[in-house]
Amino acid sequence: MDKKKVHTQLMEYYQIFKETDAIYNRLAKRAGLAESAYWVMYSIRMMDGRCTQKEICSQWSLSKQTVNSGLKYLEKEGLIMLAEFSEDRRSKEILLTENGEKFSKKYIDTVFEMEMETFEKMSDRERKGLIDSSRRYRDLLQKQADSFLDRQV
Repeated sequence: MDKKKVHTQLMEYYQIFKETDAIYNRLAKRAGLAESAYWVMYSIRMMDGRCTQKEICSQWSLSKQTVNSGLKYLEKEGLIMLAEFSEDRRSKEILLTENGEKFSKKYIDTVFEMEMETFEKMSDRERKGLIDSSRRYRDLLQKQADSFLDRQV
């Protein structure tokens, strides 16, 4: 195996990943939100305007602190409200307010449309390849990380 070639390819992958992340960062800034608040708002909208903090953490692998920080900001801005969750009194259900709905239509739904149009411009084979390769990389990296973490004292 040519280690230099593999290293170059890995650096190219990282660069693409960072550039993609930068696109979302610009979209968050356009919406006037920090990235954590943006991803929380994105998640709530993706789940039809109602969810729990636990669902957001699970969906995006975000820490409870990161999500909580975003929620506090969004609540202060009047974009969401927290309500008692009937299924578990310890959890709060996150709901979009009327202003949150308007905000989401302007800033989040537009991004959903951009993402969909982008994926539609790719062939089915390209989409499947992207998903399969990303999953394979994640699984292999997870295995390596688990092995490393299991060795640590």
